[in-house]
Amino acid sequence: MQMIPSRPRYVSVTWMATLHGWYTLNTDGAPKENPVTTLGGIIRDSSGSFVVGFSNYYGHGSNLQAEMKASLDGISLYTTMGLYNVAVELDSHILVNIITNSASCPWLIDNLMQLFWSKSQALNFTCGHIFCEANHLADYLANEDYLNKSNSLYNHFSLLVLLRACCS
Repeated sequence: MQMIPSRPRYVSVTWMATLHGWYTLNTDGAPKENPVTTLGGIIRDSSGSFVVGFSNYYGHGSNLQAEMKASLDGISLYTTMGLYNVAVELDSHILVNIITNSASCPWLIDNLMQLFWSKSQALNFTCGHIFCEANHLADYLANEDYLNKSNSLYNHFSLLVLLRACCS
């Protein structure tokens, strides 16, 4: 019997807007010279418009710790800004499974996960996976503060500068 090769399947990889009144949090952790980690994230409204972006340098840690810290920093920023409807999108399947209780939490991030749950109790939130190709701005922000080893919060104007640098 002769096997006929199947056609390749293509998946559209784009950022998708959320429901009206909801905000999307995209985060990414970036392990650098192991075990140095940086992280970044962006918050957008339901129309996809930029609200705020952040990048932080954390020093030593694993990839999973960086991803978890990015999510925790994003949720902390939400509560500080008084936003309560959040769709968290992560490019780490492992962390999505941990947050949605589909996988057990490793001891390495257990304390961070407890803080995440504590801060997110007052929020309406969902958590899902996003392909890394659609998460490029969070990835860019995660790498932004590696060289100067600092933490940054980006407003509308500075994000435009970042977008130009990121997309050029």
